[in-house]
Amino acid sequence: MRIVQAMKLEKLEYPRNDIIYIRDMGQGAFGSVFQARAPGLIKGEEFTVVAVKMLKEDVTDDMQDDFEKEACLLAEFDHHNIVPTLARPNWRKKLASSATATWQRRFADESNEKVLQSFEGSRIVRIMPNTSMLIGEGCSVYCPGSKATKEDLDLVETILQSTGMCQLLPEHMIDAVMAVSASGPAFVYIFIEALSDGGVRMGLHREMATKFAAQMVMGAAKMVLATDKHMGTLKDEVCSAATLAGIHAMDKGRVRGAIMDAVQAAALRAAELNERSKKL
Repeated sequence: MRIVQAMKLEKLEYPRNDIIYIRDMGQGAFGSVFQARAPGLIKGEEFTVVAVKMLKEDVTDDMQDDFEKEACLLAEFDHHNIVPTLARPNWRKKLASSATATWQRRFADESNEKVLQSFEGSRIVRIMPNTSMLIGEGCSVYCPGSKATKEDLDLVETILQSTGMCQLLPEHMIDAVMAVSASGPAFVYIFIEALSDGGVRMGLHREMATKFAAQMVMGAAKMVLATDKHMGTLKDEVCSAATLAGIHAMDKGRVRGAIMDAVQAAALRAAELNERSKKL
């Protein structure tokens, strides 16, 4: 399997010295992301503006393997709106010389409107994924630009469905979605960590407490999706006298309000960044 994967990746090689750095774009699940120009990438274009994903310097073998699998998945799709290539740039000290980069015609933190202004007539589909894609449990949404075709949307849906669930949404909802599904895992990790800390405080071993907390969250999430019951009903089905004592403590600590505030803060910050990008 690794040999076949390596052969696919080799076919995607792009000359490292042709990469022209433009600007940093932030951090992703695998490492840093920056914008660059890639001359000669597409026939008829002097250069193509691309987003380059770089692996972290301290990347694990599992993360390297996941990263290469993602690149191989993109390589399966022969489509003019997806331009996967690979390179191992060593010309920029800030980046690891051994890192592998995947390239796509992708623009982070910019609205379809902003991208269309830069590339008049381009067929753009904006995607908001989350890091759970790494284990096939992703929750992604996609928003078509005005020029995107049904063929484009079908292709995007096929790719995203291979990493979990996905849904087509109007772009004005994307900041709220980002706050729930893209930022949400960080909020849940804090909750799991707190449950684990509570378990340790009450005498459990750390590994045991973390495993129980994570499994419980996964099971509870599956109950919501599988039963279609309201969360209040599911909560009542659990509530013993001991559970109610715990919920009372959570209510005194304003846990519900804090979570709602976190979603609002993340959504407002995303909207602010989008507005800022329009002025660049």
